[in-house]
Amino acid sequence: MQANLIARQHGLSEFCSAQHLYNLISRDVEREIVPACQNLGVGVICWSPLAGGMLSGKYQEAKTPEAGSRIAQRAKMEVPRFWHERGFRVAAELSKVAQRIGESPQLLAMSWLLGAAGVTSAIAGVRSVDQLLQSCSAVNYEMDPSVWSELDELAHYDRGYPADWVASNAAQFLDSER
Repeated sequence: MQANLIARQHGLSEFCSAQHLYNLISRDVEREIVPACQNLGVGVICWSPLAGGMLSGKYQEAKTPEAGSRIAQRAKMEVPRFWHERGFRVAAELSKVAQRIGESPQLLAMSWLLGAAGVTSAIAGVRSVDQLLQSCSAVNYEMDPSVWSELDELAHYDRGYPADWVASNAAQFLDSER
């Protein structure tokens, strides 16, 4: 934000996009980064939209990733990010929703992300043409709003103070001022 404000003051080019880790498992950018980007009109380009493959439905809870898998090859980075209780819980719940409505977890994860506030695009790492086509199909997939909300809730993220405080106390203060 500061760089863009300085650029604006001096008539210089501003940043028009930012790349951030964002998916159903890793949502911490919702605290400050996404709102700041929205405020300045900066696009949010998300990387690792499938959480290193965790949201594709191919990994089940295990102590270590399967040898030869992408997440195993990048274990030092990916395992701490995604290979934990929350990651497995979100992936399992996503798979249940996908099975119930007859879609793939990958399609739903990508579609949820592309429907998130402030998101302009996602960078999908793929190993095959089929994976690429699955990810690209999310652009035209019209997710039912109730399914989007269900995914958003099952992957609930504690936004922390002040957002949680406002959400839990705003009605009380608004009602008392009337």
